[in-house]
Formats: sequence, structure tokens, C-alpha cells
Amino acid sequence: MSDFIIFQKSFGKAVMAGRRFSKGEKVIHFRGRIMHRSELPSADKIVQPKDDRYLQVATEYFIGPSDEIDDLINHSCDPNTAVYIDKHRRAVLRALRDINIGEEIAYDYSPLMHNEDWTMKCKCGSADCRGIIREFKFLPVKKKQEYLALGIVPKYNCIDSLHPYGRKIQT
Repeated sequence: MSDFIIFQKSFGKAVMAGRRFSKGEKVIHFRGRIMHRSELPSADKIVQPKDDRYLQVATEYFIGPSDEIDDLINHSCDPNTAVYIDKHRRAVLRALRDINIGEEIAYDYSPLMHNEDWTMKCKCGSADCRGIIREFKFLPVKKKQEYLALGIVPKYNCIDSLHPYGRKIQT
């Protein structure tokens, strides 16, 4: 059996767990090319969701599409996974809790987003749905604190008033 099952939702493709993942376990590596912000397509060139699969990994750097399963993992306001970024700007998706077979794999895009005017209507359907996906600074304070405590907010996105040491971290 495969680790993942791709399935169709009303708004596009999604990824379901084909096996059980334990809390803290690596689910997938993001495999696209690391790109500078200047290499990203302009908004008028993005006409389909498949054209907008960029993962921010530093203030000015993103991982581009890989044309693999990592491009299909959706957002959730109540995620079961989170993206962790290493010092080389590589990104890995890890389980925030145990994930059962047949459960959609999803992460919150917001902790990774910094200085982005990109927004998207959220269709995650969770009880905690915020309605709009947008950058970290717009999250409710309680959610920011939760994500900081989990260690899933990249250094480039720490905000002065919520950083555990009371100062902004520079990248």
C-alpha cells in the first residue's frame, strides 16, 4: 500500500494518508527548486491553482512546484501536519498528531507566509476555519501563541510581541 492516496475534492486534488503516521514523524519532503522572490510568476500569470504552488522558506526565498505529491497538500485551519524549515531552506512536513489511514493530510499555510499580499478563500471546513488564508501576522493572537509554542513558526516570521525572547529574529 502506498503512503499516500490522491483524491478529488470539490475544489481540486488532495492527499490522504495511505498508512498511519505517528506524531512527530516525517510525512514528506518538499522537493521543488529553491527560488528567489524575483523568479516567482506575477499574479497575472497565475491562472490555475497548479500555477501557484510556492512555499515560502525565507523572507525572499520559496520552494517552487515539484510536480509531485507535495504540490497537492492542502491548507487547513486545524492542521494535522506542519512544515519545518532547516538552515538550508529545505522543508519537511511532520505530523503534529497521529494521522490515521484515510485522513486528509493538511497544514496551515499562514505560519510560513511573510510580507505576502496573497490571500485565498479557505475551504478547509474545520470548526476553526478562519475563512481567509493570509499571512501569519493576521492570525488571532491565541493561534500565533499556539504555533510559536509548537515551534512551527520560521525565524523569518517571528513577531516582536510574540517572540519567546521578546525580540524579532533576523534571517
